[in-house]
Amino acid sequence: RGGEHRTLASASEAEEVGLPPKRRKPRSAQRHAEVHCLLQLPSLQQAKGCEMLIVELADIGPGFRWAEPCSRGCMQLLMKHGIAQASWTDGRGGVESRSLNYAPELDVPSITFAGTSRMMDDAISERACADVDAKLEREASGAPAWTSEELVEQGAAAAVEAKRREPLALRGQVFPLPRRKGPTRSSL
Repeated sequence: RGGEHRTLASASEAEEVGLPPKRRKPRSAQRHAEVHCLLQLPSLQQAKGCEMLIVELADIGPGFRWAEPCSRGCMQLLMKHGIAQASWTDGRGGVESRSLNYAPELDVPSITFAGTSRMMDDAISERACADVDAKLEREASGAPAWTSEELVEQGAAAAVEAKRREPLALRGQVFPLPRRKGPTRSSL
């Protein structure tokens, strides 16, 4: 394929690195709950040997949905940073669990978005890796961990930006079709 794929925080950052406007392709990506949890730890080293409970709330009514860590980078990031056991809601009122093997040498980008598998160019795995890299940079600089409120605010801002880029037709606003110039067979 050739070329280079990477996530940039904004259009101005893409301009700074010299990416021509024709090559800029904004993609929205959600942040999965397990990555959200990792980002709030004071240090990713604290994840080693821990258990994580992952919950997905139903979008209609009270309840929990199936929330197993996905293979889009989430499961791999949990293994890389030492989560010993992942538990998740099963969508039927129960909880499923799975032991994870610690794999600190795991190269998550190469087995997800930067590789040649079906995950190639996957926005969610790329976002997860970029978020964890930013977390590691914060730790190295001595900055505090993000709070849940800060992460939610980041997500809300990203959602507003994604919505702004959507075509109007996808936002529920549709313009009327222009009138036909002549009679049609159905009107005769």
